[in-house]
Amino acid sequence: GRRRARRRGTLAGAGPRNPLTGIDRLYAYTNLIFFVARTLEGLLQLYFWIVIISAVLTWIEPNPYNPIVRFIYSITEPIFDWIREHLPVIFGGIDFSPLVVILGISFLQQYLIPTLVQALTGMPT
Repeated sequence: GRRRARRRGTLAGAGPRNPLTGIDRLYAYTNLIFFVARTLEGLLQLYFWIVIISAVLTWIEPNPYNPIVRFIYSITEPIFDWIREHLPVIFGGIDFSPLVVILGISFLQQYLIPTLVQALTGMPT
């Protein structure tokens, strides 16, 4: 009998099995949502600048065998090609697909991500 009581007392004094309860889980969930949103915004901002660099590179015609140029084209051209296939973005010989990508990035950053964060957390960004 005595041994059993001691064991119960030890377990009861050890605290809850799950350290994240109630409001702590809410804070952890909210912080995770904010972390994911900020990371996406940062990646979109990085891609924005890569699109700008890609557009500038078309004007100066750099060495196509340069590894940096190849990398930039490899991550922008698939998106540009998809836009060219689905939208009429070439007018008078000028390709406006980078502009469409920039507008898409802006939409995601300024509307979609904040709306999703607010919907998931109930708090504005």
